[in-house]
Amino acid sequence: MINEKDKKIEALTEQLNWYSQQIKLQQKKLFGSSSEKTVLPNQISLFDEIELESTPIKQEPELEEITYRRKRKSRQRGIDISSLPVKKVIHDIDNKSCPKCGALLRKIGENKRKELVYHPARYEVIEHIQYVYTCDRCDREAVQSPIYKSPMKEPVIYKSFASPSLLSYIIDNKFNKALPLYRQEVMFNQMGLKLSRQTMANWMIKLHDEYFRTIASHMHKVLLKSQYLHGDETSVQVLKAPHQKATTKSYMWVYKTGRSEEKQIVVFIYVNISL
Repeated sequence: MINEKDKKIEALTEQLNWYSQQIKLQQKKLFGSSSEKTVLPNQISLFDEIELESTPIKQEPELEEITYRRKRKSRQRGIDISSLPVKKVIHDIDNKSCPKCGALLRKIGENKRKELVYHPARYEVIEHIQYVYTCDRCDREAVQSPIYKSPMKEPVIYKSFASPSLLSYIIDNKFNKALPLYRQEVMFNQMGLKLSRQTMANWMIKLHDEYFRTIASHMHKVLLKSQYLHGDETSVQVLKAPHQKATTKSYMWVYKTGRSEEKQIVVFIYVNISL
């Protein structure tokens, strides 16, 4: 009898431990942090140990159910198209005679519907032709013959066919819409334009060296005159940095003006050194 009782106690103890583990798992799902990682018992956490130890799990307050009535809102469109130009397409019948009696039909109303049409991007090549003139009389009588040229704007990048609109489009896609250059390369290829990512990358570098470097330098000077600054440091790994191994850890700093500053400026600074 004692052995049977011991076995029964052991079985009940195992069952109690199993229920306790199930309760802990349910509490973890309800009140714990959501994550895709697997948590094993007695496993040491390498990254979030401080957060787990210093932030106790707080039980959520009880929710009070409140019911009320509200007036139903009028149905509205999900997009405002009032500012877009409207092109009217008239659908009319050719023969305005009644097919039964032959009398002239009288218009009694009209049905309208609107549709939003997308026009794909269109590219064109603009060839700039500059006429050059000279004077034959001066050429015969003078030592040097004068040359006269019509005024023509210089290209944004020297000896490049890139226009300001094309460069702005690439910059907007990359930095505002987070569209990498290799995806833009695919987009251009689908439209029949063989524009490689290497060419676009060279354009970005030349634009920085010739234009944006001066703007960023001025922003940095204005930033340093602010009363308060916010800064943050992030470690980065650069694979092909000159005079530096690929395993070397470099750093990126971001600085931002305070809320009270009239001019809100954010500057990212990277120095090719290892600390």
